[in-house]
Amino acid sequence: MREAAARSNLTPSSPIKLRPVSRVESQILFGVSLFRSSIFTAESLLLPLAELIATRRLPYLPFDLKLLTNIRRSLRQLLKEDAERIAQGYYPASVFLRSEPTSNPLEHFQRLPRIFQDAMSASRRRSKKHSKDFSPAAKRRTEGLPAYYQRNFHYQTDGYLGEESAALYDHQVEILFAGSADPMRRMLLAPLKRHFARSEGKGLRILELGCGSGSGTNFLRLAFPLARITAVDLSEPYLEVAARRVPSVNFLPAAAEALPFKDQEFDAVVSIFLFHELPLEVRKAVLAETHRVLKP
Repeated sequence: MREAAARSNLTPSSPIKLRPVSRVESQILFGVSLFRSSIFTAESLLLPLAELIATRRLPYLPFDLKLLTNIRRSLRQLLKEDAERIAQGYYPASVFLRSEPTSNPLEHFQRLPRIFQDAMSASRRRSKKHSKDFSPAAKRRTEGLPAYYQRNFHYQTDGYLGEESAALYDHQVEILFAGSADPMRRMLLAPLKRHFARSEGKGLRILELGCGSGSGTNFLRLAFPLARITAVDLSEPYLEVAARRVPSVNFLPAAAEALPFKDQEFDAVVSIFLFHELPLEVRKAVLAETHRVLKP
């Protein structure tokens, strides 16, 4: 990994006083979340079109009204609970300013043509079952990585080993989850805040496994501005994006199943969207390493 990404400014962030917001403000935040979700839902309509153009076949689009109704109800409940946790002071309302598309609306919409192009490429790979299709630069990055990591996860271009993949990932995931990815990431914050008595993180050491491009890390920093946060991942391009996003966090290249830390070094170990990418035996190894580096 480049030196700029390997070394971050490790000074904890200035503390943000977590002021519980009013119920009216909470309802406004809920409305913002619903609007945000509608944007990503509309953008998701590009995906079947991309598949049709790329493969010249109509994509399979199952229609189950009951299932769609349940999904929409669950999504609304998730967004409502996210707004309520802000109202209760578990994390600041500024999390909305760190999420797509509010973080940079212009960049958000300029990114859509690239996402459409990548969706077509992924559709072609999926139709041909090509899961080890790498550019020369990404292929070089596979050297020394575990075998399970040397593939195109979800058939995306260069898997997790390309700079373009790292640039598009957060936006693509929000399209996939209709704007619920960031609220799902924030679900871990309230239990952590309760466990540490709503601490701002002074004296705490927190480790994130499989941090990717740093979206979840960003929320950890906002909720625990005084904690010493370390985050690891196997992807050099994603770590570089993460280091630019949250410069006060120590980002390191490492496998979650072989952590380069001493026993009982961290007060909390967290992961988001990691385990579904791992083979069963690797999951067991990750859990063993988690217990090893976690304080009693």
